[in-house]
Amino acid sequence: INILDYTAILFNSRLGIDHFFSLCEKLRVAVPESMHYYCISESVANYLQKYIQYRKRKVFFGDKNRFEDVLPAMQRRPSEKYLMITSDVHNNDTIDMFASHNIKVTPAVMYRTVINMFADSEKKNYDMFVLFTPMGVKALKANYPQFKREKHIIACMGVATINALSEEGLGEPDIVAPSKQYTSITAALDSFLQQNAEQEEKKKIERAAKAAAKKNTTTKKTTAKTAAKKPATKTTTTKSATPTKKATATKNIAAKKTTNTKKE
Repeated sequence: INILDYTAILFNSRLGIDHFFSLCEKLRVAVPESMHYYCISESVANYLQKYIQYRKRKVFFGDKNRFEDVLPAMQRRPSEKYLMITSDVHNNDTIDMFASHNIKVTPAVMYRTVINMFADSEKKNYDMFVLFTPMGVKALKANYPQFKREKHIIACMGVATINALSEEGLGEPDIVAPSKQYTSITAALDSFLQQNAEQEEKKKIERAAKAAAKKNTTTKKTTAKTAAKKPATKTTTTKSATPTKKATATKNIAAKKTTNTKKE
């Protein structure tokens, strides 16, 4: 492939941008200023500023993370010659889509995707796996040979990844993008995490309410048992000498003493 034979480059990732310009530098190929760039998303397009002077008239990108959004711009330039930068792991769905609109795009494999194995010291107790490509599914199986789908959450990007997940016997993903509701995997994950947080908060409130109700019931039962065991208190009345009788006795004693004194 002679890069200078093409007037436009298609990028589906920032990694593709890095490999393309790195290869051009190694081959001492000067990319002309007139080159047009078509990117799958705005974030990928903005990454081009690392290598070129960004100009709107030569950089185009999709709003919904798909190449279908740049079709109108491509159709306005029927004389363009397109080169699409890809990895060795890709499908021809995008190329076929362009072909259906009479746009010829040549794929160029410029880098390989390899499985990144976990180190022995790395923990593997993850709650969620996010898979962007069929290679991600293979990497999951390579790192977890005995992997069984239990409470794990799996998110998939693209139809090919979903099919690869099913072929490996891992069932259907919990989170899917792009979809009618979510244009990117980031948006789908944000929505899932928010809904999950709301459900957890609701469960927390319900558990607190049940615990409070149980505590009140236990307190009432304990109070009832204590009241049943406590003996009845008897009322005791103590009679005291009446003031009149006490006063009469005192007077008699005094009179007796007076009498004895007179006799003497």
